[in-house]
Amino acid sequence: MNNEVSNSNNIVTSPQPSPPALGIPIEVKPQPKPQHKDSTSSLRTLTLNGSSDSLRRDSDSQLKGSGLVSLRANEEGRVSVTFTGNGGDVGTAGGTPKNKEKTKVAFDGNEKEIEIDPDQSNNEPVSKIRSRPKLSEVLTYLVFMSIFIGISFGTSRGEEAYWFNNEMQNALVYQEFHFQDSQFKKVFYDINNYQDFWNWLTGPFIDNAFPMQWYNNQDLTLDEQRYINNAAKLVGPIRLRQKRVKLNSCEIAHKFQKIVSDCYPGLTPANEDKSAFGPHGEYTYTPSTGMEDTYFALITSFNGGGFIVDLDTYGPNATMQIESLKNNSWVDLQTRVVFVDLTVYDPNIDLFCVVRMTTEFPPATGAVPSATFRVMRIFSYMYPKDWIRFIFELVIVGFVTFYIIEEISEMRELGWDYINDPWNYVDWANILVFLVVIILRIFTVSYIGTT
Repeated sequence: MNNEVSNSNNIVTSPQPSPPALGIPIEVKPQPKPQHKDSTSSLRTLTLNGSSDSLRRDSDSQLKGSGLVSLRANEEGRVSVTFTGNGGDVGTAGGTPKNKEKTKVAFDGNEKEIEIDPDQSNNEPVSKIRSRPKLSEVLTYLVFMSIFIGISFGTSRGEEAYWFNNEMQNALVYQEFHFQDSQFKKVFYDINNYQDFWNWLTGPFIDNAFPMQWYNNQDLTLDEQRYINNAAKLVGPIRLRQKRVKLNSCEIAHKFQKIVSDCYPGLTPANEDKSAFGPHGEYTYTPSTGMEDTYFALITSFNGGGFIVDLDTYGPNATMQIESLKNNSWVDLQTRVVFVDLTVYDPNIDLFCVVRMTTEFPPATGAVPSATFRVMRIFSYMYPKDWIRFIFELVIVGFVTFYIIEEISEMRELGWDYINDPWNYVDWANILVFLVVIILRIFTVSYIGTT
């Protein structure tokens, strides 16, 4: 609240009109001295919102900074003004104070010392004093935080999502290679060359992605073969996608050109090979339409598009496809990365798991495997409890909007004094956090819904 105070004589008390609104400048104007002279002859007037209230000095002693001007707001936002001092106000009997005096302004118990200069006729502004929050404001914020925390944690599927993610990783990347392919324990993350990649793809991966028998060697039905760990069903085909680099798109040192004929550099947009290859140009390039723009792997990033092969949904046919790719050298020295993408759905817990297993083949030879498993709900508002959550989410948006409007109103009321209060920065930081959460929520729901 900004108040302005200037000039002084003595103060007398008189009946006060209706208190003004918060934030109205308070100015002190001298009044003409009456003809008679007594202990109440010198006056000062507090001008509030165009109306004048006079406070009368009670004695001739000079105020030394211990006086208290209390400004308190009622429920309607109106202000009442009272004055208390050690025997009087800033004036002296029959004259004007010779020096600047200091007094205190208190708003709901928070005091701030201000300076009154009786020698100046202009009004001196008083910095805003932040009021203590009312009980109703505290309770309102507690309701707001309770709803927010309830939405954040009450609707979480953290435990189920964790175990779902864990089981998918155990089935797809932590199963050991066949003994004939490796005489010691080796899993997906141990892939180190082209042969390891094919041993994993034709071994533990195909065995778990397309199980053929129960634990008692009983054959599974065609539909049951689509379930990983007998619980999570494959949604759509498994997709293999690779990106290739152009042959001899790097420069060989002059002295070695006679003994080295070919080179295979790192992949860039400029040297990416999009020409068909394989038997009779069987494998063709598919542009990035409908795919993600950029994926960040361990070594480098890759844009969308590539040479795509969708595996058959029937296990034996998918196995034959993989064997054909291997025999036709689908992965060779020009290959820089191979993605294996699939999505599974567990109807028991109504969760999806989007899986990507990536094997990079850097120009320095070798292989670098990595994998991502993302558990999510595709349909955010499907059941009655979901719509109840949606209503509370709208309530959160309403609360945040209210707090933004409140801060903007305070900013317009206080002007430049608004930036002098550090608590206002705390308020905006708090609001920005909630805005980020709301934006991310909207983006997540809209992105999943459209993809």
